[in-house]
Order: sequence, then C-alpha cells, then structure tokens
Amino acid sequence: MDWMDELIGKAWRYVLSSPEMYRRGLENGLRLAGPWAEGFRKVLILGVGGSGMVGDIVASLRQPEGVLTVQYVKDAKTPASTGPDTLTVAVSYSGNTAETLQAAVDALSKGATVVGVSSGGRLTSFLQSRGLRVVGVSEGLEPRYAVPEMVGVVYGILSAFQGFSQEVFLEAVDDLEDFLGLFREFGDNYAMQIASTLPDRTVVVLSSEILRPAAHRLKTQLNENAKHRAYTAFLPEACHNEVETWSDTERFAYVMQRSVYELAVHADAFAWMKSYLVDRGAVCHDVLIESRTRASEVLKHVALSDMVSVCLAGLKKVDPFKLSIIPLLRPVLRRHLP
Repeated sequence: MDWMDELIGKAWRYVLSSPEMYRRGLENGLRLAGPWAEGFRKVLILGVGGSGMVGDIVASLRQPEGVLTVQYVKDAKTPASTGPDTLTVAVSYSGNTAETLQAAVDALSKGATVVGVSSGGRLTSFLQSRGLRVVGVSEGLEPRYAVPEMVGVVYGILSAFQGFSQEVFLEAVDDLEDFLGLFREFGDNYAMQIASTLPDRTVVVLSSEILRPAAHRLKTQLNENAKHRAYTAFLPEACHNEVETWSDTERFAYVMQRSVYELAVHADAFAWMKSYLVDRGAVCHDVLIESRTRASEVLKHVALSDMVSVCLAGLKKVDPFKLSIIPLLRPVLRRHLP
C-alpha cells in the first residue's frame, strides 16, 4: 500500500466512524442542555466552511413539532432580529474563523446568549474570558471530517428544546450505522459507481429543499476532498431557471439526491429531468435511499456524499486531507479576527 492508498483508507475510515462521532458529540452536548435554555424563542447556528455544515444539518434534523426558530448564519453579522431571546451557537472547529468570531461578537452586542463549539483557538479563549460556555471537540482533524461530532454536540445542546429528541437522533444514527455496513470495503460499492463517472465532468447536484444539507455537503466535499468542480441547484427553483442552461449536457454529471418524503410535483420534475438529461448524453444518477425517518435519510445522504468524494479523490490520486488554495486566503481573512 502506497502513501496515497493510506490517505484514502484513512479518509474512508473517518466516514465509517461517523456514527460513533455523532454519539460522542451528543453526549458532550447534553452536558450543556438544561433549564438555563428556557426563555429562548430562536436559535442561530454560526459557522462557515466545514463548520458551517453543522448548522445546515442540525436545522434539517429538527422534528416537525418543534416551534423554535432555528437558523444557520454563514456570515460575519447576525440578523437584525437577534436579541435576548436568541441562543447563538458559534461553531468553529479551529476557533480561528474570522467570520464566525465576528458574528459571535455581533450577537453578544445585541444581547444574545452565545455558546461555542470548538477545538480551541481564539473563539474558545474569547468566550471563556467572558464566562461563557464552550464545548470542546476532538483535536487534530480537518474541520470537514469533524462535522459528525460537531453536529452531535449542537444537537445535544438543543435537546432541551421541543423538536430535538435524543431518541430520534440516536435512532437515526443507528440506521446510519446499519447503512454504512454496506460500505465496509473501499472499492466495489455504490459510492464508487457514482464517483467513477465524475472525473472528466463538472458535477451538478440536484435536490429538493428536504435534502439541501446533503446536496451542499456533496458539493463541498467534492471541492475539498477531490479538488473537483461541483455546484448545486434546488427544486422547485431549478425548474424555472437551471434547466434552461441544459444545452451541452454531455460535459456534466448530474447527481439527483432524492427524498422518500419529496412532494409529488418534485418527483414528476425529477423524472422529467432524468429523461431529458439521459436522452442528451449526460451522466445522471438518481440517488434514493430508503429510510425510516427524515433524520436518518439526511444522515445517510450526508455519509454517501462523503464516500463519493473520497472515492473520487482516490480515482484522481489527490490527497483528501491537504488543501492548497484555501490556506492562501486564510491569512487575509484572519486579519479581521476581533
């Protein structure tokens, strides 16, 4: 086994260990759940990049009976409505994400309560110096590989609120673990079947809003792990603009992330899209994963997105951990750390 095979194998094992990471994060997050959370009417989850995926996923896991407004913020400022009734969860794996720290400062200036999720850095020291809570996560990972643990932490924190049931979350994680049992060996599996059609094509991920976090995850993981160009488009909006660009479809691969809970109008639109694209020489994958709950469906699609990106990295012989261009930009952004 050469060094590249070792890196691909390591990345694959991280994905397979995601159920354990979700559970560990939940356990740590639950230590912050409790009576202190009473009185909040809305939650903001701050974060960008890999850490920003946490808000996407957690917001999608809220059960329908939840009345709390949950919003993810991927910017340096919080909404004007932020105030004393707002619980703000600032997620930055490194703790040195300028936009997230700026947004946390902005939330505090508006009277919101802020808690942190981080492995250290400026965010941790800033919040702790003000007597505010921070939940630590495992160190030594690239932020995108730490997403399951950070999702578990944030979900645990929010379990004090209606709509964030520990039982529902753990059932979804158990379902994910069973699903990942189909992918124990890297190579001849569904993720590799998808990845093998992607190397020479730009990827367009099509999804309904139900699976928005999974679609965004596939896009960003293809970008970072496989160094591959990918974009997202969402129904119903894509039906009214994206499809008008489909004139040179043989240059693209379309991954349709389908939900067993999608609306009939979206199911019909996906069927038409697939027929149109295939007839014009496009690669088109219709990805539907049977799931007992919406929560388990989201987690399964997120994991499959991770596996496809690792498979593609292996096919392209690129390092699924090392980043080359993003680090060039980071010093510019960090000049704006508070």
